[in-house]
Amino acid sequence: MLRHIVSVSLAMTACATLIPTKANAVTFTLTPLDNLQKNRGDQISFILGVDPQGDSVVIGRIDNPSIFNYDLNELAFLRTQPLIDLSQPVTRPRNIAAFIFDVIIKPIKDGQTDLRSVTGEYRTSRVSGPFVVGNDTLDVVPVPEPLTMFGTAIGLGCGALFKRKFSKKTVS
Repeated sequence: MLRHIVSVSLAMTACATLIPTKANAVTFTLTPLDNLQKNRGDQISFILGVDPQGDSVVIGRIDNPSIFNYDLNELAFLRTQPLIDLSQPVTRPRNIAAFIFDVIIKPIKDGQTDLRSVTGEYRTSRVSGPFVVGNDTLDVVPVPEPLTMFGTAIGLGCGALFKRKFSKKTVS
């Protein structure tokens, strides 16, 4: 009996490996246009990209910015700028929209993303439905001040010189 179970299991495994499992999926990405170091009053843009991965995708809508999940303490939404005609099918990886924000206070490096997610709808020849795309590394941080960096360099240099001078003194 065990011999029959083993042979049937092997036959089922062999058949399962012959089943085609290629899946077409649409990938959405959210990335900053430039670096995340900004000062108060600067503008920052985030780009929404789509990779149809072998299918054609039509974007039904990108939701109103008031629905975005973003840090209201650091950013103020300005506008959505479509980068392509959203009614046309997308057949290759493209950037489809830019979301432009003003930095309203001095950014805080808190380790939490400032633009948490963007939502909308899409359809392909096989599926249609909503999408939610996010990126947990989009934390807008302050630009290091040159005087602070210069002061740190001077402090480290002087510390190294004093340590060297102190270590050369001998106690008699």
